[in-house]
Amino acid sequence: MGLVLPDQGHISVFDMAYPKQEKEIKQQISYVPPNYLGPERWTAKKLALFYKQWYPNWNDRTFASLLHQFAIPERTAYKDLSTGNQRKLLFSLAVSCHTRLMLLDEPTNGYDFMSKQIFYDQIDEWMQNGDRTILIATHSAEEIHKIADHITLMDGGIMIGTFEKDTLID
Repeated sequence: MGLVLPDQGHISVFDMAYPKQEKEIKQQISYVPPNYLGPERWTAKKLALFYKQWYPNWNDRTFASLLHQFAIPERTAYKDLSTGNQRKLLFSLAVSCHTRLMLLDEPTNGYDFMSKQIFYDQIDEWMQNGDRTILIATHSAEEIHKIADHITLMDGGIMIGTFEKDTLID
């Protein structure tokens, strides 16, 4: 994401050269952070207008549908939403970008049972619509079981290995 710059070699993401095509690369990556860093007074509607400027594949219908399914008020300031609704709004924004890579960091924290079902249905639908990848950081065994095909285990920041989920569970 440009936080650390390479001092040698070449980086390619989605067959695009970094940093030469940095903007195009970033337009293909959506992210649900553990903590929101944007303006807390912005509403879902204002956030959608902002995202729409940066993501060429933004889909208003997807966003409106997710707001409806999650029962997120469109005109309530982010800071005035419950923790669960804040998380659901961030997820709704990420899905609506229609990117090739979605990064999720503890995405369902604060979700109720029904919201988790909507989340899993959306993830399934998102993955069925093209050549896409989700990278998820989670401590939830439920999320791993329902979403993951491959699991990379880490301990103290050190990668232990990457495994197929079914092989690891067996």
